[in-house]
Amino acid sequence: MQRGLKKEAKRLEEEKKKLERERKDERITVEREEKCITEEREAKRILDDKDLENAFQLKKLQLKFENKYRPSERVAIPNPKLKMRHLMQKFDPKEGDISLYLVLFEGQVIRVEINEDLWVCYLIRCHS
Repeated sequence: MQRGLKKEAKRLEEEKKKLERERKDERITVEREEKCITEEREAKRILDDKDLENAFQLKKLQLKFENKYRPSERVAIPNPKLKMRHLMQKFDPKEGDISLYLVLFEGQVIRVEINEDLWVCYLIRCHS
């Protein structure tokens, strides 16, 4: 009987050691996986930062290139025979309809044969 108890105690002790080893192995595995996930996140963050920096540098170069080859912002507006101020009233946002105003403006600039590229300049000039 004692012999059976000793065998049972030994078996239980071995079972306990086995469970402890398994728990330790699981803990190590979990720690490795967590470390791997952390490293992957850090690598992704670094790549995202580099992508963002590259996009910023590319945009910076594009703007630099555009500014280098863009004509000056000051466009000389030729004086038409009739000044637009005399053809159009200033737009009153309290009482006017912007859609109607723009349709009338378009009609006037077409009538006095102003180049379409300059319409915005003339529209701004009407209100200055």
